[in-house]
Amino acid sequence: MPFSRLAGAALATLVLILTGCRIEPAERPPTADTLGVETVSGYERFSRDELERGRYEGRFRTVARVDTAAANAAARANPERLEDIDSLIDPDSARMMLPLGGNVAGPSVLRAQVLLDRAGFSPGQIDGRWGDNTEKAVYWFQVAEDLDATGVIDSTTYRRLEQRAGQPSFVIEYRLTEDDADGAFTRIPRDIYAKAEMDSLGYESLGEKLGEMFHAAPELLRRLNPGVNLNRLAATDPIRIPNVRDERPTRSTIARLVVSGQGEYLHAVDAQDQVLYH
Repeated sequence: MPFSRLAGAALATLVLILTGCRIEPAERPPTADTLGVETVSGYERFSRDELERGRYEGRFRTVARVDTAAANAAARANPERLEDIDSLIDPDSARMMLPLGGNVAGPSVLRAQVLLDRAGFSPGQIDGRWGDNTEKAVYWFQVAEDLDATGVIDSTTYRRLEQRAGQPSFVIEYRLTEDDADGAFTRIPRDIYAKAEMDSLGYESLGEKLGEMFHAAPELLRRLNPGVNLNRLAATDPIRIPNVRDERPTRSTIARLVVSGQGEYLHAVDAQDQVLYH
């Protein structure tokens, strides 16, 4: 869920923080500059249809300087499988496979995604699978930390991630509150015109809501909670979740937002252009 409803809400909150809730006069409508938002384009030569096809087909790899040879070598040396998460009783004791990158999935990727999320460099939907969003998050974290930006997690990058994220437990038990379990779930039609007629696009199920809450794919939550029907959980029921970002204070003052069409990312940066959040 790289650009989920939760991410949209986060963007709106950041814009309000940056503008100090300022309202521009009617004769001067807000612009990217007055909102403190910088847009970085680069795809003007493509039509909208070409862009959409490119995104679906994965043709627009946005981190051109990723060390693909290192990523492929790391993937070949990694024996883990996504199914290994199913039997992962204690993720903290599992061996971390380093270097980490390329076409790979499993416990090490899950741990890396939790650390990235907590460090403020979102890998998108946490699912235990390495992909473009995780690779981009690693790349920009390395840039922000003045490390060799390869898009591959080596031992130095991993230690720095642990320092930024606080060396958390990777999977924790959480008990649902009444607010968590409560919800007026609505079936959303697939037809975009039917969607346009709706007042809002809410959650279709409790499982989807929990996925948004914990930045996790419902499939991952099912792997962490075998035999549990996510849609039938109630208040006080326990659930195992990835230990995602908490509400710690911002590391530095956010000066502006950078929205990149070519890079398909949102950055919050400080006055020195240091990336605080990806």
